[in-house]
Amino acid sequence: MSTAPTPPIETEQNTARIAQLNDAARHQRLRNSRTVFTRISSRLIDDSLPADQQALRRVLIQSALLRKMATAEFTADNDPHREHDFGQPR
Repeated sequence: MSTAPTPPIETEQNTARIAQLNDAARHQRLRNSRTVFTRISSRLIDDSLPADQQALRRVLIQSALLRKMATAEFTADNDPHREHDFGQPR
């Protein structure tokens, strides 16, 4: 009888490296990373605004989100896997 292979166990070193890479990406220190804004940020824009005002609001919202990402504080409560890839607003 054969058993399915078990996935590799993440080590503390791997977790620390993932957090380090996520921090570098969030602070725009990695050339091969990018931030993608999904549709959720579009929900913050009032569709009744003229197109030029929608575009300006989109830029302002994205700028605010980038600033928030750069200053994110990770704790055991909002980052249970310690990879710095998720955070809850306070």
